[in-house]
Amino acid sequence: MVFLENPKNGWVSIVFGDYSHAASYLTDVPFDCLDAMIYALQEGVDFCVSFEGEDQGDIKVIADNYTAYVIEESDEPVLRKFDVTKLDIAKALCNDIENELNEWAFWDIDRDEQEEANSRVKRFIEKLATLKGLIALENTENA
Repeated sequence: MVFLENPKNGWVSIVFGDYSHAASYLTDVPFDCLDAMIYALQEGVDFCVSFEGEDQGDIKVIADNYTAYVIEESDEPVLRKFDVTKLDIAKALCNDIENELNEWAFWDIDRDEQEEANSRVKRFIEKLATLKGLIALENTENA
C-alpha cells in the first residue's frame, strides 16, 4: 500500500488504491502525518489529519482499527470509505517516507538549503524510529 506518493516541489498525492488527491506545502504533510499517527498509536485513538489541496479542495483522512475515511471538504462534502486500517496507513507512511527520504528532505525548501534538509532528515529518522516501535508494539498486541 502507498499513502503518500510522488513528493515533488511541495505537492504530494494522498493515495488509497485508485483514489488520489493532491496535497500542498501549505501544511507540513509528512510531519503532520507522522505526528498524528504517533499520537493515534500512543493514545489508542483514531488517526486524523487534514490536507490542503488549494484549488483542488481540502481533505481530511480519518482511520481506525477497521476502516479509513476521506472527507472531501467542499460546499457539498463527500465521504469515501476504504478497507484500510490505521496500522496499514502507519506501515505505508514509514515506507513512503523512507523510500523518498531525499525528496521529503527538500519537499518544501529550496535545494540549496542543505543544512535545513539535514535537520529534516534527522527529524524524520527520529519520528520514524518512534513510529516503527509503536507499529511493532501493535503487531505484538494483535498477534
